[in-house]
Amino acid sequence: MKGLEPPRPETLDPKSNAATNYATCADDGCKFSVYFWPSQSFLSKFARIMAFHNEIGSWGEDLAVEYLASEGYAIAGRNIRVGRTEIDIIAMKGDGIMFVEVKTRTTHFKDPLDAVSRDKMRRLCRAADSYLRSNMIPHRPQFDIIAIIGSKTSYELIHYPDAFFPPLTEQ
Repeated sequence: MKGLEPPRPETLDPKSNAATNYATCADDGCKFSVYFWPSQSFLSKFARIMAFHNEIGSWGEDLAVEYLASEGYAIAGRNIRVGRTEIDIIAMKGDGIMFVEVKTRTTHFKDPLDAVSRDKMRRLCRAADSYLRSNMIPHRPQFDIIAIIGSKTSYELIHYPDAFFPPLTEQ
């Protein structure tokens, strides 16, 4: 039998707190499930990590809203859910409506723009289209990215207006 991997947090069953791992037999390659019940310390550490991650993201969005307001944008909404996609910030200025994706990182180790994949762009464009149609908004859409790198005491905010255009669809 090959070694078992430690449980990944996304494999936790919220009802039983059990995690499922799959092991493979060395001789015939069969797979079987192994259940793991994490200790309370594992769960509390996981909750603290998620809380910190959410706190950083919320702080970044607050900072982005303050920045946009100082630049003359009117904030039309925050954390708007359209289907399964969340639009971080919707802002308006002049005859344009901006759909803003905020990416916050605590270090320069990873570029926040790398987290905005082509698939994420496509989902954001679909959500924006649905939002505009359902609210009958005639404004020209623009997709911006705000990248924030640092901590509450020292940070760098970079605004990328018109960061991407809706991807062309294949017919």
